[in-house]
Parts: sequence; structure tokens; C-alpha cells
Amino acid sequence: MKAWVTFLSTLAGLGVSGGAEAPAPAPRPVVEFAGITVTPHVRAAGLRYHLQHNPDLGARVQLFLRNPAPVEAGSNAIFNCNAVLFDEKEAQRLIQDEDWAWHDTPSAWREAETQIPPGAMVIYQFNSRSSRWSVGKKFTLKLVDWAKIHRQELPITMAAQGVWISAVTFLNADAGPQPDTIIVHLDNQSATAVHFISSRLFLPTNSANARLYFPQPIFNGVVSSPSDGLIPAGDKGVLRIPTDRLPLGYAALQIIMSDVQGRQFPLWAHLRIKRDFFDISSGWGPKVPSATSPAGCELYLKMLSRMHINTAHFISAAGYSDQPGPQALASLYPLRRMGKPDPIADYDKDEWLPWIRAVEFLGEPQNENGPTPRFPQAVWQALQPYTKTRLPTTVTLTEEASWRYYAGLSDLADFKAFRLVAPSTDDWQSYDRWDGKPINWGAPLETLGDYTRCFRDLWRPMPVAAWLQGPYCDWEIRDNRKRSAPTADELRVLAYHALANRITSVYWHDVTLRGLVQYRDTIEELTRIGREIRMLEDFFLEGDAYRTLHQVVLGKPDWDLASIVSPRAALLFAMDLDYQADRNNHVFQFGKKKRDVIFAYDLPAYLRRINDVFRVDADGVYPATYTISEGTLKIADKQSKVAIYVASPFLDIRPAVEAKRKALLAVEQTINFDPVTRNKDFEMLRNTMRQYAR
Repeated sequence: MKAWVTFLSTLAGLGVSGGAEAPAPAPRPVVEFAGITVTPHVRAAGLRYHLQHNPDLGARVQLFLRNPAPVEAGSNAIFNCNAVLFDEKEAQRLIQDEDWAWHDTPSAWREAETQIPPGAMVIYQFNSRSSRWSVGKKFTLKLVDWAKIHRQELPITMAAQGVWISAVTFLNADAGPQPDTIIVHLDNQSATAVHFISSRLFLPTNSANARLYFPQPIFNGVVSSPSDGLIPAGDKGVLRIPTDRLPLGYAALQIIMSDVQGRQFPLWAHLRIKRDFFDISSGWGPKVPSATSPAGCELYLKMLSRMHINTAHFISAAGYSDQPGPQALASLYPLRRMGKPDPIADYDKDEWLPWIRAVEFLGEPQNENGPTPRFPQAVWQALQPYTKTRLPTTVTLTEEASWRYYAGLSDLADFKAFRLVAPSTDDWQSYDRWDGKPINWGAPLETLGDYTRCFRDLWRPMPVAAWLQGPYCDWEIRDNRKRSAPTADELRVLAYHALANRITSVYWHDVTLRGLVQYRDTIEELTRIGREIRMLEDFFLEGDAYRTLHQVVLGKPDWDLASIVSPRAALLFAMDLDYQADRNNHVFQFGKKKRDVIFAYDLPAYLRRINDVFRVDADGVYPATYTISEGTLKIADKQSKVAIYVASPFLDIRPAVEAKRKALLAVEQTINFDPVTRNKDFEMLRNTMRQYAR
């Protein structure tokens, strides 16, 4: 897309000298406040901890500032922000005083990046720690240009936003790395309806200074839902924006809305343009060196392919990525990668872009007991070399009580919050889920949904992923539970507590040869979940979380209901809460019989003309019995564990989902390796594991 610059508003603050014949002095450059995005900090209220954590809730803030002078004003109209003060304090002082967690402002930039030329926009960001910098608070932004002995003060209010951009996804229908479609979800929690007016991007003109953004043409052909662009109070809307091939890198997205009186206001988001995928990772399984999970083992790669895993946590691996030609393992079993591309220039190339999910090298920076703990500002600094590249970055967070301080640091993000056997930051013995009798080998499975909602809302509108427990076999025995991996039922329910609350990638921890052999019963469930994700991945990617409901019957947990809405359909989920902690076998037990249920889901205004509702799982697509009235869809069924439904105004969705399921089954059969039902294949897997273990 070609960048072009519009003429913005005329210069403010023009001075006139006293004499009529005296020439007018050069106008002083000014900076204009264009908008703000305030993402409030949230906590997962259902979690229990040993200790009381800091209760202050701050906010993540993006400030959009522009030089309104026309481009022809030239160098005289450049504003050089040598110093930027927030209520008379420098950003680093606010970090030291623990008012802020991290910042991305000129005091941390190179001097050459502090200039704001005519027509340009810059974006200052910070994430606070204290309630002094929370939603509703005010501060004065002081900008100082030493060269022109000029300063400017802007009053800023971090007002609660009744309307915001809740999710942005960049898509492409073909194999290219550059997206050509943007899906934008808008959340209107104000008291009145709002109307979509227009949208555009602000982009850098070159990579030399990627911090300067210039306005692009207003998008044409935007398809809004509702079709008239009117989003009711308390509801959501979605935009499908067709574009030319978008450049990969950072951008500012502007959405212009209006209220019922016709007054227009902007919504903003600063984020990286990248092509989004639903990736399923094997975790650290195929890293090298590894005795039990060799990336160069074709049988292992077959297993990953059979489970619809397309990603792994490495950049290069001996025996896999170092072999050329069409018969090389990397060609036969292609995997997207996460790791540290080094040197950067070797990987920021067209041929590599489709295969790098994200730059990932910081481990778990939040974990004080980890190998490389880092404060948030240090994480920001470590990721700076990738700012001007086309490579997205990610971080992994593990502690809900403080991960809000790291929100917004990377382009993608993922969290680890294991609910069985593994080390945890919450206090499992404090949960009185089962008749007040605590256990220490597991936490309530539905708390993974609490984690997901909290994490998702802190990082909006960027996509998030979750680490889910797989057939990992090296956790220590905890409270006499000898099984370190989830059972098939536990694995399924845990996965859907995360999926139903809208993650857009899954990382299994971990898929290893030894783990697959030790926990053979998880292989089929991993395959089934992978197949279901692939059947529905378009809706996960195009969607946004809508409503959640924790159903209680006779004072006891019954079902968790959650929904994801997209332009063409709603995904509706039900996760069974009527399960027990088996204190003899130290596993969670679900009822063997399905029970009669009626699930009720609210739908957004644009999806209320439903013409088809069906249930889906890895084995098929089934009709559902339903009624719809005043925006509430009720489904009558007999279910247990997990139920997945699709509701759509369109009749072509059901056959398309079924066709995709059959195609996925065909891929599994083509692999011709089934250690679940064929003992000889399982023995082959076992022998391979032994071979690599020697």
C-alpha cells in the first residue's frame, strides 16, 4: 500500500509582530493530541493465593500525538521532543518510583527518533503499577523542544472508554505472508448506540524511522456487522476490511465512530501488522539436543502431523532444518518456528516470514525462580532490536498476580497456568470446590478459564495463546498423584476452558516420544482436539469472546458457558463443572452418563437471525434442537464433559465444517500411522523412543 499524506488542520499558535511592515516570525511547531487508548488492569477474581498481592490496578496507555502542520511547512515546523514529562516527572523516574512498569517514550529512544515532522504521528506508551495512573485519572504531558526553546503542555485524561477495539486479526486467504484482510471487533459498553463511520491505517513511510506514522487513504469496501454499522448499547460489532497487501511492521489503526447525536470520535490501536494463524505447537518437544524428542526423527514428525501440530519451539535443528531439497524432513513435515532468529538479517527475509511464528528467547521473564528473570522495562529493551524488522515477538507469562505489568510488551503473548501436578503460583489447598475438602494435586479445572479471560483482556486487541498440559512425564509426584499428565478427560476439559474464552493458538507442554509412549491414552485426545481446532479455526481467528456464564444448580457448579462471535457464525461452548475429585486415584472424574441440559446463550444483534444450529466434534456434525427469542438461543441436549455448537444465519456453514472434517481425517489416514488402535504401530513408537533414549 502506498503511503500518502493528507493536509491536516492549520497551525495553532501563529504569532504576529508589532509593526505592520515587519515580517511574520516563523510559526512555532506544535503537537496535537489525537487520541488515547486506555486498557484497564484486571485480576482473575476466582483465584486463591498464599499471600496478599498488590491490590492497585493501573492501566496500559497508548497516546497518539501528531504534528498538524502541512508537509510543505518543512523543517521549520519540526517539533523535537528532547524531553517528555508526565506530571513533571521523567518516565524513568516513574519506573524507579514503581508508579510505572514499563514505558516506550522518547527518553528511551535514540535522539534521531524524537523528532516529529509535519504531518507525522508518534505514539507514546506506558503501563502503570499504581492506582495513581489508573482509569479516570488525569495528568499533564509536557513536551520540550530544546533547540527552539519551546515547550508545550497537553492535559490528558485517562477516561474510561465506553467503546473500544477489542480484537484485531490480520488474515490472508493464500500462502503469502502479507495480510489482505483485517477483522476488527468493536465493543460498545456505553449507554447508547454508536455508529461506524470510517477506518484507516497510519503507517511509516520507511524503515529508517519506524516510529513516525502517516495517514493512509480511508478504506473502501468495509463490511460491517450489523450491516448498517449501528452497534447497540452493551453489544458488539465487527468490521471486515479488505485491503491491498499490507506491509509487515507496526501501524496505528484508527476507527472513526459517532454517537447518537452525530458527534464523531476516534478509536485507536497500535499494533504490528502480521499474518495471523491458529498455531498448535508441540512445545519444547523437538528441541535439540533431546534424547526423547528428536526433531530429526521422521516417526516423531509423523505423530505431530497426525495430531495437526504445525509449530515447534526451535528455529533450527540438526537433522531437520539443515537438510536441503524436497525430500528433506523440513519440506515433508513443515513446522512454523519460535525461538531467537540469529543473526536477525538471515531470518527477516521473504522466504522465512511464513515460517517464523514469533521471536521467543526470554523464557519466563516474570518467573523469579527461572533462568532469566527480567523486569518489564528490561523486556522492552531486549525486544527493541526487532522493532524495525518484520518478525513478531512474544513473551511467556506465568504469574497472574503481576502479569498485568508486562501486558503490551510484545506482539503476541502466551501464558502458563497448569492445573494438575505441575508447579503453580496459586494455592490449590485454598480452593473449597469439593465439599470444603481441599486437594493438593490439582486445582479446579475451570480456573483456567479465569486465567484466560484475565490474560486476554489485558492484551486486547492483540492475540494470545495458552500453554496446555500434554503428555509430559517429568513433573514430580504431587500429593501421591503419580500421573504427571492429564487423563484424556482432564486434557479435553482443560483445553476447552482456554479455547472457549478465545485463545488463537495452543502450545502443548510437551509432546515428547517418551510422554506419548507413557501416556498412550492422550494420543487420541490430542488428535481429536487438533482436528476440532482445525475444523473451526477460521471462526476462532475471525472471532472475539462474547459472553461467559457460570451456571449453578442447587448451590453446586453445573456448567461453564462461553461464546465466540465472528462475522458469519457464533461458536458456543459448554464445559461440564459437575465433576469430582477422586481422592483414591487422584484424578478428576466426570459422570459416565450424559445428562439432560438446556444451554442459553446471548447473541449479538448482527447474529440474531439464526437459520442453522448444529453440534460438532471430531467424529461428526449433528443437528441441534434449539429455540431463539429476543436474542437468546436455547439448546436442549444430553451432554457431559464438553459440548461445542455452531450457530449461523447461513446454511452453507454446516456442510463446509463437515467437508473440512473429512479432509482432516483423510490427512490422518494418509500418514498411515496409528499407535492408538494398531499395536504394531505403538510398538514401533516405543522402539523408536528406546532408540533415541540410548
